[in-house]
Amino acid sequence: MVWELGFGKAIVGAIARRVVEAGISGVSQQLSKSEVEKALEVTLNKAQAKAELVPSLNADDKDRVEGFLQAFLGGGIGLEELQKGAEKPDVEVLRVAFEQAAKATPRMKSVEPEQLVQWLRIFVETYFEQTNTFIRYRAKLREYRDRLITSCEDVKFVGIDVSAREDHRAARLLDIFVVPNVSEEVTKLAFSPERLLPERPEQLTERQAQLWQEQRDRHAQQRGRSMLAHEILRATTRQRVVVLGDPGTGKTTLMRYLAVMAAGEKGAEIGLPEGVERLPILVYMRDWAKYPERSLLDQVRDFAENTLQVDLPTGFLEHWTEGQALLLLDGLDEVAEDSTRAALVEKINCFLAAHENNWAVITSRPWGYRRDYFRTDAYPHFELELFNEAQIQEFIEHWYENRCENAAEAQEMIRDLQDALKSKDRLQDLVRNPLLLTMVALIHRYQDTLPKRRYKLYDRAVDTLLKSWDRKGKGETYGEFKHLDRDDDLRRVMSQLAYWIHTQYETQTTESGTVIEEGELLTQLSLIIRQEYPQVKLHQAKEEAERFVAFIRDRSGLLNEYGRGRYAFVHKTFQEYLTAEAILNQAEYEDNSELIYEAIQTHLHNSHWREVILLLVSQLQGKKAAKAIEVILRRNSQYEKWLHRDLLFAGHCLTEDPEKLAPASLGTVSEILQRLVTLETDDEKRIGRSIKKETFEISVGLRKLLLMSKS
Repeated sequence: MVWELGFGKAIVGAIARRVVEAGISGVSQQLSKSEVEKALEVTLNKAQAKAELVPSLNADDKDRVEGFLQAFLGGGIGLEELQKGAEKPDVEVLRVAFEQAAKATPRMKSVEPEQLVQWLRIFVETYFEQTNTFIRYRAKLREYRDRLITSCEDVKFVGIDVSAREDHRAARLLDIFVVPNVSEEVTKLAFSPERLLPERPEQLTERQAQLWQEQRDRHAQQRGRSMLAHEILRATTRQRVVVLGDPGTGKTTLMRYLAVMAAGEKGAEIGLPEGVERLPILVYMRDWAKYPERSLLDQVRDFAENTLQVDLPTGFLEHWTEGQALLLLDGLDEVAEDSTRAALVEKINCFLAAHENNWAVITSRPWGYRRDYFRTDAYPHFELELFNEAQIQEFIEHWYENRCENAAEAQEMIRDLQDALKSKDRLQDLVRNPLLLTMVALIHRYQDTLPKRRYKLYDRAVDTLLKSWDRKGKGETYGEFKHLDRDDDLRRVMSQLAYWIHTQYETQTTESGTVIEEGELLTQLSLIIRQEYPQVKLHQAKEEAERFVAFIRDRSGLLNEYGRGRYAFVHKTFQEYLTAEAILNQAEYEDNSELIYEAIQTHLHNSHWREVILLLVSQLQGKKAAKAIEVILRRNSQYEKWLHRDLLFAGHCLTEDPEKLAPASLGTVSEILQRLVTLETDDEKRIGRSIKKETFEISVGLRKLLLMSKS
């Protein structure tokens, strides 16, 4: 006989709801309604398939559905059996409950006892297996999330020798993390890119012109709406986004933060829907690229078992990725081979298409990122912004409040670092990059104060990046150089390379270094290495150049890869500082100070060289410093009578360093001060508002230095 009751989704959902509402002994705190519903659905389908019971009831026939459910669950017998959870329901009890419910429901027919018993036996076994499987999944989820939090929340600092101050210890991510802003991608240019035109475009090679064009357009990009980074999931209905960010802007740190928040059941605070548990899955694309033949789930399983040390039960990932996962795919740009990157992108797209209810965040550097990887209509694109002043202050406060046990000491250090940053505009620009802000904070913490002279801070930072910084924080060892000495040669080669890069073509941005093609970079490095070691053959120099680039890129982070095969300094400041250092080194090597003054004369008032000259002059002492100031002041630049560029630049050089007030230069300093006072008191309409403002700023800076020199 055929039983007319159909087990459609309406019945499954209703049974699950009522079972969960009533509570399952030993299970109610471990299973959600969706899991009970899933267990019932699998159970009913399996029992029906094996016992060949044919449903004929339309799921829309609500009266009969509700009537049967009321009879089966309302009487208490069937419900009690399904509530057991940790104990198998009794088949005979359920058989009686089903028959009674069928008889009590209008237009329902009975079923033959043997057929019903067979069906119920399969039902009971499958239901018990499914619910207990989900309980195991839930227990394993807690273990997985705890291990993921542990792996992500410790922020280790490996670039500074801290042994003299305190035991080396990590900071907790959530204690110091400052949520950055992101801006929605807009394709329209914000202004005419011609304003970034280099001064001598005709000297660019075709390839340099192309790189310059890309860099120009990159900085002419209009920004869309801005929001805090943890709002991006809430801001999109697509459930997946791409986040682009330059080196040092905190892409990986953001992904670790999202992982910790989701794993710590704080998903609602980062924009995930409330009431739905999520499995946060963090995938470092550089690790997956080592095994591109793996599926996404195979890579996740490897990460869980070998990195987190969590043994995942069969079906665990499949269960959670049906629609309850938050995929965090970090560093698409770190997949070196184009073909491998394209293959992994295809796997990501296919997986998300097949599991569309999952959420996903994908990060990459913007250079070399292709818009056809992830369609913008399906994947809204955002770009990480640099820190603003408020975020810098927030980071400093978090940093010292969590690094100093003494509250009074923490507040003193906070004020000292804030004052140091406010005193130098260029330094403020540098620390808008979260990576470099962290480095400055480390130097300040373990030296009690920042060096008062910018070049000394940059010197310390470059030395740290080259000698002891581990960019990826893994403590990896790198092969020794065959010809270069790491302690003696790296800095000198790096400064020569910076000088060459700086002279290639001019960027008018204050943040990004000049982007250079890998082939050009390796060729120039080979030449530099052969100059240092004439006995080295050309092919050996090329091999050493490759080792050099790999070390600087992967270990120090001083030179970064911007897209496939393109390199630039992590910040233009380091390019400028090392360029100045190269000029000083060459002058010292040739024992010819005129090389310094020639460089000043040649590049004075070229905005691309402004910081180089300031940093160059700031490192000179005594008579050399006095002569450099004289060279600037007496250059008699075009329209000096009206623009006062020589005078103002000489004033800026003086504000860089109190040593410039030494007796050797007091006469020149006195003249500069007098002329600045005259300008400051002159009629604004005659000299112009911008000159008036600049004059005032220089005068204030010089007065501070005079007070410092007397104290």
